[in-house]
Amino acid sequence: MAAAVGGCLSAPIYAQTAAQVDPKIHKLCIEAKDYAGCVRAMQGETMPTTRQINSQGADIAEGNECPSGWAYIGGGNCMEVKCYYGHWSYRTLGHDSRVAGKPGWGCPHDFWRGAGVMRLEGNSRASMNTNCPKGEPQIGYNSTCQTSLSRELESVK
Repeated sequence: MAAAVGGCLSAPIYAQTAAQVDPKIHKLCIEAKDYAGCVRAMQGETMPTTRQINSQGADIAEGNECPSGWAYIGGGNCMEVKCYYGHWSYRTLGHDSRVAGKPGWGCPHDFWRGAGVMRLEGNSRASMNTNCPKGEPQIGYNSTCQTSLSRELESVK
């Protein structure tokens, strides 16, 4: 049996393999990077594929809380809520719409610089807090605890 030379099969093995393949399939697959895979596919042989997911923190449907000072933006992701002062461009843009008007968010008024503007920065994954209701937080809230508290307060009004 011939050995692999420089990462490629030597001619005798290739010729032996090609001889066992239908000439039409051989002609279609000769230029393929994965000759054997092409031949198997053309012959209708299928191999089951598996998908492996490596989690880092909570999966999309698992996270129900962002880190403190961060707001949920969907898809299992959170962004940090930051206050910016003074520069006209921040005032022109206004608060980020995902957190504007949501309970728990706001910029303290600064005597010298005036009102701050909330903007979102950075990226973090949501994590699980067993003390909060299961599920995904609403956009702009920190957690499902904050979301459920907000709903309770609205129902009391």
